[in-house]
Parts: sequence; structure tokens; C-alpha cells
Amino acid sequence: MKLVSDEAARGGERYVCPDCDDDPLHDPPARQWVDGPLRPPAK
Repeated sequence: MKLVSDEAARGGERYVCPDCDDDPLHDPPARQWVDGPLRPPAK
């Protein structure tokens, strides 16, 4: 993953995959994993 400038992004930057030249979190299976039920333990 590589951090690049993006004026449309909230922080002005976003991560992209240099191999696929896109944001991997737009991939539906990756999005399901991110939105899944697993979370870090609560402190």
C-alpha cells in the first residue's frame, strides 16, 4: 500500500495498491471483511 494525494478524500490522502492502482477497500469481498463482526477487544 502506498499513500497518495487525493483532493476528494477526507484527509486529502488515501492508500492505493501499486499493483492494482486502486483502493482495495472498494473491492466487495474486502468491504465485507472490514464491515464484519470482528472487532478489537474493548479496554
